[in-house]
Amino acid sequence: MIPFYYDKLKDKDPNIQNYAITCIRNLGPQGELIFIEGFTKDPNPIIRANCAIGLSENGVHNMRTLLIGLNDENENVRSTTEKLIVVKMDINNVIGYFGENDQLNSLNVSIKDILEKNKGLSMFTVNYFNQLLESIAKYEAENKDNRNFEEQKVSEGREYSEI
Repeated sequence: MIPFYYDKLKDKDPNIQNYAITCIRNLGPQGELIFIEGFTKDPNPIIRANCAIGLSENGVHNMRTLLIGLNDENENVRSTTEKLIVVKMDINNVIGYFGENDQLNSLNVSIKDILEKNKGLSMFTVNYFNQLLESIAKYEAENKDNRNFEEQKVSEGREYSEI
């Protein structure tokens, strides 16, 4: 059944494409892997764009994967990915997820790289990324004291255990 749904991602009827996205999403983690594979490897730009939609609907943890689409050779894939990032990747949720998983630094580097190299981004996307970078900096500043305190506790724990 999976190949059937995957093939329908390129159907001419947008309703069938949307249904295929929903069916693949309903596969859970396996569906997410299908979207990642299709988004990064399929030669058909319609499938790549629809896989971007599926990834964006699965949550902010797919943000870094979606960033790849901003460098796609196909204009439709790039513009679809751009719109999905701006509309579906809520900045607070992105900060929350990547902050909790200690991945903000890698996201920060990726976004700066995109802003530096990708001159075809819309002003909406540039503004979104600049707001995201500001939010990352704010989050890191606010949580610096917490990290220092945790590191101090770990260090003190080692000192006591050495006695």
